[in-house]
Amino acid sequence: MNESVDITVQADPTGEADHSPQVHVDRSSGRARGYLEIRSAGPGWSTPLIARPADWPRWLEEEKKFVEAERLRLFYVAATRAKTRLVISQRMKGNHLNPWKFFREALGDCPEVSYPGPPEPQRIEIKADRTEMDELPEKRLRQAWRSAAEPGYHLEQARLAALEGGGSSAFGGEHGTEWGSVIHRLLQAAMEQPGRDLSRMAGGMLKEEELDPALSARALEVVERVVRSEIWRRALAAELRLVEAPFELAWPGSKAQSESGPRIIRGVVDLAFREQGRWVIVDYKTDREASGGLERLAAHYAPQLKMYAEAWRLALGEKVSEAGLYFTAVERYVTVEL
Repeated sequence: MNESVDITVQADPTGEADHSPQVHVDRSSGRARGYLEIRSAGPGWSTPLIARPADWPRWLEEEKKFVEAERLRLFYVAATRAKTRLVISQRMKGNHLNPWKFFREALGDCPEVSYPGPPEPQRIEIKADRTEMDELPEKRLRQAWRSAAEPGYHLEQARLAALEGGGSSAFGGEHGTEWGSVIHRLLQAAMEQPGRDLSRMAGGMLKEEELDPALSARALEVVERVVRSEIWRRALAAELRLVEAPFELAWPGSKAQSESGPRIIRGVVDLAFREQGRWVIVDYKTDREASGGLERLAAHYAPQLKMYAEAWRLALGEKVSEAGLYFTAVERYVTVEL
């Protein structure tokens, strides 16, 4: 701040501390570069050292110069903003803790400002009229709290809202929904980092879902088959791709059956990519019954894909030209008519 004021007070002559810098930022070129020590977590400043940059003492001295220059700039600003009077507070004892001790030598011929002591506390009488509150029935208070706690919207999962009857899939996934969660997460990692070794990740995910870690080889086999698919190659070659992309939006033209306000639809698109300016969305399915009724499964999940496509259009303002289901059990990609 460059504006001057009539009186400036450098208050609170406490809290000065001289700590060695823990980071250094090299500002000598157009691009800043940082250096720092790495220490184990713990209270205080003397925690055990883990690692430090090469030639750290030199970087430390450079940072000390910068910190000292910043301190002098602070003193300059503090001392030059006053128009008529500058008041610098001092300590009678323990002056080494005073951040304004820099000015002490220059204060010898300056007049002292006496401390008038704390102001007398003001007494304020507050008269509360509780007549209205006393007359408010307890029943009305409870009702007011209930009304305030009611949500102003009705939240639904897009998958459950789209499937027939609002229920979940009528078809069982291999090893349950936990298996599907593992496969989805592994496919996300494989798309985000192509070529990554997923073996350790697979074992950890199976343990998290309380599944047998011995299924790791089976899970990796499923992922490998998907990675070899045509739809996967199309996604990798696309101009833009997103994995596990969440969406949440008010569904147009609908109100919740209850009186809780607009209907909010929430979901996650497993894979979306844009090729030649057109969006394609893909949903992975791990149903074990896919080999015996692929058409029936595709018809069952079609409303979900249509809702996802419409949500994508509403959210991005761009049309989805293709939506499909990839069934991992049979390595088949089935498109849904939009």
